[in-house]
Amino acid sequence: MAKFTNTQYKNTINNLIKAQTSKLDNPYYMYSDQKGTVVNYYAQNIEKSTLDQAAKIEYSKLGGNSPLKYNLINDFVLYGIDRIVMSLNSGEWGLEADPIEGEAIVLPNTIYPKTGDYFVIPYIKEDVLFYVNDCNFDTLDTGANIYKISYKLEYSRAQKVEELNKQVVKTYNYIVSSVGTDYKTIIESSDFDIISNLEDLKETLIGYFKDLFFDDDVQTFIYCYNCSNFYDPYSIEFMIRNNIFNNTDKYTYVTHQAVNKKTFNICYDRSFFKSLDEHTVGEVNGMVNANCTAIEDTNTLFGVRYYPYFSVDYFSDFIFGNMTPIIPGDVIGHIQANELYPNDDKLSIFNAWIKYQNNETGYIDGDIMSNLKNYGYGNNNVNYYGLLTSIFIIGKYIESLLR
Repeated sequence: MAKFTNTQYKNTINNLIKAQTSKLDNPYYMYSDQKGTVVNYYAQNIEKSTLDQAAKIEYSKLGGNSPLKYNLINDFVLYGIDRIVMSLNSGEWGLEADPIEGEAIVLPNTIYPKTGDYFVIPYIKEDVLFYVNDCNFDTLDTGANIYKISYKLEYSRAQKVEELNKQVVKTYNYIVSSVGTDYKTIIESSDFDIISNLEDLKETLIGYFKDLFFDDDVQTFIYCYNCSNFYDPYSIEFMIRNNIFNNTDKYTYVTHQAVNKKTFNICYDRSFFKSLDEHTVGEVNGMVNANCTAIEDTNTLFGVRYYPYFSVDYFSDFIFGNMTPIIPGDVIGHIQANELYPNDDKLSIFNAWIKYQNNETGYIDGDIMSNLKNYGYGNNNVNYYGLLTSIFIIGKYIESLLR
């Protein structure tokens, strides 16, 4: 007999309604038909501007005598700017041009536009300066404000743009991919440069990691030790959980290529990878050796290859068996003591991990970046785990700068 209290139909309807209303959470949704235009936006810096104390007005808009100061936001995106067309009419004094003006949309959680702001469209041949002469906002159901600005062409001389640049006190960059996320959409240009360098380094290290350790024969990552090939399912799980190769130009599909034991997830939670996942300050689950067994399952790519592959198990049930080092035991001691290796030491590849695990401020600094760029890489267990942890930690540092 069917249940009278069956709520499945109601839940289905509610889920459909929530799916529609949740579209409002996407700042692009209501204006997805509007084209974006990249501009350099000059937002007024109220704190640095000094208006007339009585009249609250400026005695000069542009130039060295102007009390107005601006923050320059490079690569900002305005939506809905129409194609600029100049029309000429015959007036009392001959040909007259209609004013060039229009409206544009500013997405939520980006900037708070104000009357008196300026923007430049950089790919227009002439240096033309647009003035924001009105600003209105509407509040979405999510509580976010979306702004509509009105603008007009103010100046069409390069000299005016140069004068305005002299009034800039801070320079920022706009990150369009952060819109609608928990990350910053506007960051200082100095931080933007740091992030760009870090992303370049991360891409380089990912390339090194793939070149050294991706085995086309078994379609997964393998490292060598004593002329044997080792497959670490715990490192593969770490890559999957943290999307190591997803947000990169060098995308690689990562999956387990062998069947894991029933207690695999329990064992993973006791591994040093879990310490990295949870960022347990000053602590690390410290196993340095693992039991290794040949993978003979003919249902896998490993089992049909002529040369053997060995699977490593950090928490083996076998008392006796072949053991292989995972990471040098000395590394765990250096993490617990917060002691870095000299750059000429092969274990200096773990310095990023040491600083990260001890929650040091600026744990990816110029010295760490330089060492990772110039390190002598090869196919071995030290480079396998050192590169993998460094790639992960650089990604975490980038996230910290964007939050």
